[in-house]
Amino acid sequence: MSNGTMKGAVLVNPGDPLEIADLTLGNIGAGEVLVRVEKASVCHTDLTVQQGLFPMPVPMVVGHEAAGVVEAVGEGVRRLQPGDRVIAFANPFCGQCSHCYRGETYLCSGEATFRAPEGEQRVQRNGNGVFTMAGVGAFSERMLTHENSLVAIPGELSFTKAALLGCGVSTGLGAALNTAGVCAGDEVVVVGCGTVGLAAIQGARVAGASRIVAVDLLDAKLRIAESVGATDVIDANDDETAARVLELTSGGADIAIECIGKPETTALAVQSVRRGGTAVLVGFMPLGANIELPGTEFLYTGKRLLASVLGSTNFLTDLPRYVALIEAGEINLDILLSDHFRLDEINEAMARLGAGDVVKPVIDVGEAA
Repeated sequence: MSNGTMKGAVLVNPGDPLEIADLTLGNIGAGEVLVRVEKASVCHTDLTVQQGLFPMPVPMVVGHEAAGVVEAVGEGVRRLQPGDRVIAFANPFCGQCSHCYRGETYLCSGEATFRAPEGEQRVQRNGNGVFTMAGVGAFSERMLTHENSLVAIPGELSFTKAALLGCGVSTGLGAALNTAGVCAGDEVVVVGCGTVGLAAIQGARVAGASRIVAVDLLDAKLRIAESVGATDVIDANDDETAARVLELTSGGADIAIECIGKPETTALAVQSVRRGGTAVLVGFMPLGANIELPGTEFLYTGKRLLASVLGSTNFLTDLPRYVALIEAGEINLDILLSDHFRLDEINEAMARLGAGDVVKPVIDVGEAA
């Protein structure tokens, strides 16, 4: 079954702007699903990849957060059918490895879902194969991806809000609710108030945290953090940031959630927790970045350091819970949604995200809301 041509945003050379190109979709293979993209959203990871700080094969259709409608399914697809409204997520899972059997689909070690049918390419440009980021390639009019990269949208959530759940919002919510396991009465510090950090703040609030300290360089983001549940805010331009956290929390928070992805903000997160406290690392670090800890001091304080992959989110089971919180008004996504762009404005969207003057750019690919 041939699927015709489409427009997509392609990275040809790392560091260069994305090119809007005519692309050809391959045949739908066993286990694969063709999706008409309605909305996509831009994540800082997309920016990191475009800048060449996390190398991936090129040419590549960038993007890994999208929502749309199933147009066709391949042989063996069981969970989805044409007409279903779906979210694409950033970690396709094989369903067969030991992690998947334990429900840790976010740690899947399988590779089958990234592979096109033998001898074919999912996407081509001028007859040559084009890689799709995360097996999805969200910045395009259509996605041809594996069933295990998709989940049906629970309830009536709009495509715009659903797209945000493909990575950033789920990562932040899950970091607080799943990885950190914030409990009622906990004091929590969130370092970085972009999409992930703002979602983590809301997750901590929903879990009943007694104090939530938001840390960021930008005053505008700190104001948003206050509006969604931060009880205190700290301007990270202050050299005494760690000392201020310790003062606010009477010696250190129970949990610190790092949402930037830098060695120095990791150090801040570790410094910000009490003896026996937990620092959770969420931010996506550039390839080759290393973390240094004062060994003896870390050992004798009994602190814990945890990595959170996509908020420890099992998309098949956790998405309904996240959506229920959104629909109940417990999680506010409207505060993130100030700026929309067309597909041919993708480079402007990414530049504004990098500059910090947009929280979450949404790409209006289709016509639906």
